[in-house]
Amino acid sequence: MGNTLFQMLRVEVGGEFDRNVSLENGSRVAGHMLFGPSSCGKTSLLFEYAFNCAEKGDYVLFIAPKPLMKLPLFVNERKQPDAVVLKRINMVYLANCDELTDYFANVHLDKVRNSPTGRTRHVLIDDFHSYFREKGSRTEDTNRLAKCMAYIIDAAEFWSKRQSGQKSECAVLVAETILGESMSAEKLGLYQHWITDFIKIQKHGNSLFQIQPIQHSKNFCNLSELTPHYEIDDNEIKVINKME
Repeated sequence: MGNTLFQMLRVEVGGEFDRNVSLENGSRVAGHMLFGPSSCGKTSLLFEYAFNCAEKGDYVLFIAPKPLMKLPLFVNERKQPDAVVLKRINMVYLANCDELTDYFANVHLDKVRNSPTGRTRHVLIDDFHSYFREKGSRTEDTNRLAKCMAYIIDAAEFWSKRQSGQKSECAVLVAETILGESMSAEKLGLYQHWITDFIKIQKHGNSLFQIQPIQHSKNFCNLSELTPHYEIDDNEIKVINKME
């Protein structure tokens, strides 16, 4: 599943950014969004993505609004990653919008180039909606959302320029829960200022889900090959039609 997401998002892992796959706005930052209903395994997919990145030598910043009480379900019988891999994943817990915004507004103060934060190649933010939406409400503070997204992208640009050789891309992947069938056109339009690739998790029945790209940049892969299904049970997430 992690490799499937890499192919969906065209994220370069474990090496320099390929200038032949340039971003449409000239940015060094690739912005992506994964969204779907509650309890659809988004956190598990983010962790699988993080594990894949870290296993290939990249450093990952994983942000969540609160500490996890337990590890999420693993994908396809994955084993616990070793300590070397886990050290490349920097877990940061930020409780609210102010903490999230302040964190990214101050990354430029990190003077140590080789610190884990300074070497960040992938920024993953779980439950992104929770920073701007009152619990149980459909109303979001779009002004604060826009301000925070601007700081996130600016920080990612800063990290990408600090990478060795000045040719690295930094990827941002945010995950959020939607309350209806899909994201509103208004919100989709807002996110398009920073995000080029949108991936929806569609529920089919009680425990079957499908990952569907709904909007993508010109660098996106062949969509007909990238609609995997997966099942969630008490022990793991199992991909039904995993890409080879």
